[in-house]
Amino acid sequence: QTDAPILFGTDAWIEHLKDKPIPVRASSVQRLRIMLSKGSTMLHHLSALVRSDPVLCLHVVRAAEKLHADKPSYVTSIDHAVQSLGIDPLTALARSLTPIKLNPASVQQKQYLRTVANSHHAAFQAKTWMKMKRLPFVEEVYLASLFYSIGLWMLWLHAPLHMHKVQIKIR
Repeated sequence: QTDAPILFGTDAWIEHLKDKPIPVRASSVQRLRIMLSKGSTMLHHLSALVRSDPVLCLHVVRAAEKLHADKPSYVTSIDHAVQSLGIDPLTALARSLTPIKLNPASVQQKQYLRTVANSHHAAFQAKTWMKMKRLPFVEEVYLASLFYSIGLWMLWLHAPLHMHKVQIKIR
């Protein structure tokens, strides 16, 4: 396919990817919307759902960080992000999310989801190690580890041909 853009350098790639959507699994979006529609849903229930989906977590943390931007503070955990937002902003966020319906035949989606899963696994390992060592800032390390490879998420999702070429060169 020759319609793929030719981009040189990180600045060009950042410019190309910065406004691209990062879709959330449709099942996660649906569960979030259902939970938010119930009057009995508590924030800690929402935290558990957000924690289970790294891309949903990214959207929630980004929304919470926007609230903290004008303050001398930042989001320190998933629970903190959910509590900072509250029900109404989370409902608005849920309406704005782009869902992705899983297509088992799509190599692009498989690689995107594999990369997200690798990030989730790495974050879990980092969190477990921090707890075992009884080190501080466990949740901050978890979030940093989870989002460390977001560039790869974006590249597999929005530039799969380029990533395929990179993968071939690595092998």
